[in-house]
Amino acid sequence: MWILGIFGASTLWILINRLHFFNQPVQIDLATYAVIGHGLLGKSHLYTDLWDHKPPLIYMTYAFAEILTGYGQKEFFLLGILCALISSVGVFYAGRYGTGVQRAGLWAVMFWTLICSDLHLEAQLPNGEVFQSVFAVWGFYFYMVWANCRRRRFILSSGLCFALSSLYKQPMVAIPLCLFGADFLKSRREAIDRKSVISGAIICLIIGLLAWTVPIIYFAITSRWAEFYGAVFRFNQDYANYNPYHSSNLVLNVLHAMWPPSIRQVLIPGSLYVFVP
Repeated sequence: MWILGIFGASTLWILINRLHFFNQPVQIDLATYAVIGHGLLGKSHLYTDLWDHKPPLIYMTYAFAEILTGYGQKEFFLLGILCALISSVGVFYAGRYGTGVQRAGLWAVMFWTLICSDLHLEAQLPNGEVFQSVFAVWGFYFYMVWANCRRRRFILSSGLCFALSSLYKQPMVAIPLCLFGADFLKSRREAIDRKSVISGAIICLIIGLLAWTVPIIYFAITSRWAEFYGAVFRFNQDYANYNPYHSSNLVLNVLHAMWPPSIRQVLIPGSLYVFVP
């Protein structure tokens, strides 16, 4: 009963939040995705006729949403609702499985409901990060299950989730790398366990390579490899170098993202209170 009540309240909150902003002016990224998705349905070519620098899955997602709802505000509403609710279920399972306590999963759902509706983060908008979160949450859950039982179907599911997440934005490959690194270090130097971690990492790597092979082969066959590579890889590298606070180094960018100015402003002054008598 508690589960149904929490999920019901969470769903209602998310629906009210999205309905309240149903007719708000479209954010520029969302407009880009919708326009390109609309163009793809009209047989235009991605990265040639319709240019942007994200991997292709985000535009395919918006094209599919347009098929279901039509072109316009309804597709933003549908994608926002679906992503929030699917992530909410994944957060519940991850919280419950990770702690072994059902109450922890429900608390995770409540916190997620607030976070995914945060206006400062623009979390209510179906931007690329929203889709990344869907697959990252489920990938993390499947990874936790696999780390406990080492059954292959769970690492296959986790690898697929993280691969799809990277097809929305490439830096998502850092998450499974961190998970495997932590799992390897905590394996207590047991040879069998470490071999299992290495084999799992290889499986995820193969799945990721296969996932990226699909668009690579497609654009190569259609003689648009140069456009695809230039937009998705070359431009993004130059784009990262343009910001003086970032670099083209993935590791440095991830570390910088984990320690933004807003966190420094809150944590550093707060930490000084330990010195107050």
